[in-house]
Amino acid sequence: MHSVRELCEVAFGLVGLDWQRYVRIDAKYLRPTEVEELCGDASKARERLDWQAGTTFRDLVRLMLEHDLADAGLPVNVP
Repeated sequence: MHSVRELCEVAFGLVGLDWQRYVRIDAKYLRPTEVEELCGDASKARERLDWQAGTTFRDLVRLMLEHDLADAGLPVNVP
């Protein structure tokens, strides 16, 4: 399970930036009525489709970042 904070840490870290310099958390946008943790369960896909994830969280964030950089016309040099 991964948080939005972890996604920011990984994405900004991949391009050598400190996410805390660019992201602000505004408490007015937090939703207090929601559950603390939401977690997907891929067991049904694994059982019925014989599927297993082949991409790590870090690699998925890297792929999304590379796409967004290319889409914006920026150089794509993500380790």
